Amino acid sequence: MVRLAPCLPVLLLIALMAPLAPHDPAAAQSPQSQPAAGAPVLADQTLTWAQQLLRESMLVGAPGNREKWQDVLRLTTAVLQQQGLSTAQRAQALALRARARNRLGERDGAWQDVRQALRLMPSNYDALVSRGNLQSDPEAIASYSEAIRVRSGDFLAYMNRSMARLALDQAKTALADADWAVSLAPQVADVYVTRAMIRGALGDETGAVADASRALALSPRDHEAYDVRGFARTGLGDFPAALADLDAALRLWPDFTNARNNRCWLNYRWGRYAAALPDCDRALALDPEFRDAYDSRGRVRLALGDVAGGCRDLRRSLQLGNPETRRDFAGPLGRTCAGVH
Repeated sequence: MVRLAPCLPVLLLIALMAPLAPHDPAAAQSPQSQPAAGAPVLADQTLTWAQQLLRESMLVGAPGNREKWQDVLRLTTAVLQQQGLSTAQRAQALALRARARNRLGERDGAWQDVRQALRLMPSNYDALVSRGNLQSDPEAIASYSEAIRVRSGDFLAYMNRSMARLALDQAKTALADADWAVSLAPQVADVYVTRAMIRGALGDETGAVADASRALALSPRDHEAYDVRGFARTGLGDFPAALADLDAALRLWPDFTNARNNRCWLNYRWGRYAAALPDCDRALALDPEFRDAYDSRGRVRLALGDVAGGCRDLRRSLQLGNPETRRDFAGPLGRTCAGVH
């Protein structure tokens, strides 16, 4: 992906807030000689950069992303304060600000911006995508589908719809969406990471490794790609390579909750139970509702002989709706924990 100079959003923001003054006194006396740009043209340029910042900062909580989302919030707010904007420009600024607000945890403000954007322009692609980001998975699929009807040549709605479908256990249709996203944006690392996740869910660990490797070729510091590849390599039984990937993910982002859990799971699968436990503990300290980490830690504790602690974790995973725990509790796990409190 194209990388922006870090100072560019701030420079554009300053330009938006400052009056457009001519540098040449003679030019100031000749209106015909003035450029035709003005605030609306500068607004278009600023919204383009804001959209690029959002596309470079997709993973919630990743290092540096919060600052980028705050830049988008400032940029789009500055655009909305300008006079002479078209309806399309105002709707676009609201749609992009909604996405930044959502990622910053300001859901009420994001919903307000989305509704206003869609009142101004019901067919605004980014407003429909932003609405999908705020909805439950079934509703989100409908919003992303509507966005695709508006603009079928953009990868973002396909990629987001694929993840919503994956969350609803619709892995095969999710893969079809991910394939479209890859075809539309073959130089964007995120589409390969998304497809790697889906391939892993379908049991295609080899395909998942290939996609994650492609993402890393495009973006060598993509911690999510390392995490996905590490998990897939765990499934293939290539434990040393999986450990190297998960270590890399955590060097890039020490508080990456999913990578903590995946490294715990790797060490469990590898039989290194004592090494596994601290990562599961850390994952749950970061996210006390992380059902997969309760499942992982429960199995680790059972392997270490802590039956009461292991069964508590597994029951908590069940309470949080983990389908893998539910499946295995119908067999040996359930018999192990029967009568244990």
